[in-house]
Amino acid sequence: MSNLSGKTALVTGASRGIGRASALGLAKAGAQVLVHYNERSVLRVKNFFADLNQRLGQVPFIAGECYSAADITALVTVDFAGR
Repeated sequence: MSNLSGKTALVTGASRGIGRASALGLAKAGAQVLVHYNERSVLRVKNFFADLNQRLGQVPFIAGECYSAADITALVTVDFAGR
């Protein structure tokens, strides 16, 4: 995968399977990754973040729901620079 530094990716279903692998690949390529998950996946997402931070150092990941317009707005208006 090419260098994705300065790019932002939104990955849905990132707590397992193809979504997880995609999020990991994007992070390895330097992208800032927004992760969508559902309530049942909270523990898996937390474990995934811990695994990513162990593998790649501090990775700029934001997780959130996408069930309403307000959820989506909150997820995509994240200021990564201010973290």
